[in-house]
Amino acid sequence: RAMIERKGYLLNFPVEVRFTKQDDVPLSTSYGRDSAYIAVHVFKGMEKEPFFHDVESIMKTYEGRPHWGKMHYQTAEELRVLYPRFDDFIDVRNQMDPHRVFANDYTRQVFGE
Repeated sequence: RAMIERKGYLLNFPVEVRFTKQDDVPLSTSYGRDSAYIAVHVFKGMEKEPFFHDVESIMKTYEGRPHWGKMHYQTAEELRVLYPRFDDFIDVRNQMDPHRVFANDYTRQVFGE
């Protein structure tokens, strides 16, 4: 809230909050720890980049793991620190898709080349 007030963001979309127990799925946001999900949104056509960057900056201070299906700006190097089994996934990816047939801009951002 302090960041929103300090930056003067005018928000008109609810903030979603939910909680989950830890699980054992290697790339799950709840892998190995109970988690709280905080989702922020803006309406289509509204300026989103500055607000989303500011929210992500706050989440990083709590070692927040971004939802794989939501917009975020983290890179493979940053995600590797947050997901203890990240490199296990990369090994499987390298075996199953060595020529990156299934790669796109998003997968290159979050998993690297």
